[in-house]
Amino acid sequence: MGDILQKEGWNCPESVELNIWVRVFRCNEDKFDPKKLLELGKPFPELLNLIAQLRHNAVHRVRHVIDDLRNKDLLESILKEKPQEIDAQRHELGNLECKVVEDMLREDNEYQTLASANLEQAIGAPTTIQQSASTSEHDTSSEVEVEVESVRRTSFVHVGESGSSSKPTDMAC
Repeated sequence: MGDILQKEGWNCPESVELNIWVRVFRCNEDKFDPKKLLELGKPFPELLNLIAQLRHNAVHRVRHVIDDLRNKDLLESILKEKPQEIDAQRHELGNLECKVVEDMLREDNEYQTLASANLEQAIGAPTTIQQSASTSEHDTSSEVEVEVESVRRTSFVHVGESGSSSKPTDMAC
């Protein structure tokens, strides 16, 4: 491209307007390495059109470019904010999940404590459960006494080893 600079009398590449370079590049496309042109990511003619449009928009201060840039900036700021919002929501959900698990474990522990106490009470005083049932409205003291007496009398014992089976016997407590 140095020979074009000399031929046209340009002292440096920067002294030439961008739209002129676009025309020069189009006329000399065959002088560029085809492999390098493929690495541009866009077809060479399309890239040159974009360069020409950029120069036109800059020189003529085209308003839609400014609006597009503002819109782009707005979209970029939204794009930056969204992951932050999502991270905050993830953090909030994580905290909520931890609270739910803690509540569940606490309630389970309370239930186990209550169940254990009830079991210990049932093992330690079997007549207490039956007697406490008598305090309900539907039971009378005579019904409870019959139930307690029935439990006291019925028992299963093993009789001998000569093939006898277990049988209920009356026992007084």
